[in-house]
Amino acid sequence: MNFTLDKQGINRYKSKDRYKIHKELQTLVANELEMERDKDYASFKERAPQHLNRQEYAKNKAIAERKVLKEQYQIQEHRFLKAELAKLKDINEINKELREQLKQNGANRADYAKLEQEVNYYRQKIRDRELITKDELDKFKLDYLNKLDENMVKIIKLENEDKTIKE
Repeated sequence: MNFTLDKQGINRYKSKDRYKIHKELQTLVANELEMERDKDYASFKERAPQHLNRQEYAKNKAIAERKVLKEQYQIQEHRFLKAELAKLKDINEINKELREQLKQNGANRADYAKLEQEVNYYRQKIRDRELITKDELDKFKLDYLNKLDENMVKIIKLENEDKTIKE
């Protein structure tokens, strides 16, 4: 082992240098094998971590697993809240469009109340975390517009009949 030989080839291996020599040897081997060495606690004058017994290891492992599960739950909750917010925005847009349509058709308070009741029903479904698809919201909008158009046709017919009766 020429690692402990001096320039003249004399063995200079001493027990007090054993730690330093082994450390250098391990570093040399790690470099040759392209491996990564762990932190050298002695050179940083830090205390090395203690070995964990079985119970402590299990406890730390359980804590780490709970932390990972909690993070996954938070990520899932965040995604759901983003989806919920998007659906609520869609409902608000639909509500705005339907209110504008009601305004153009000269609707009364009862029509607005009915619209608000249906919109609140869908908002509550979203808050209760029931699955509502974009297709359902579009269907609600189209159905409501169709009902509104049917009612307007009836109103126009009644107004025309009323005009003919008055004449």
